[in-house]
Amino acid sequence: MPLDVKHLYLNGISVIGSVGRITADDLKLTLAWAAEGRYRVLVDRVLPLAEAAHAHRIVEDRSGIGKVMLQP
Repeated sequence: MPLDVKHLYLNGISVIGSVGRITADDLKLTLAWAAEGRYRVLVDRVLPLAEAAHAHRIVEDRSGIGKVMLQP
């Protein structure tokens, strides 16, 4: 099954592997669940657009846990 890496990158989707045997069927099921919205995005904080530089520092420093969102 081909994996659209560009789609994953543009939508901020991570595929996390594990040690063990993962079959093509496992991957298909996991991607189907993602398409159904079964996974939730962890939002660390929402900052005003005026604090965009601060938001970028949080991401660059990896000091947040989850997504950092900017609100217009």
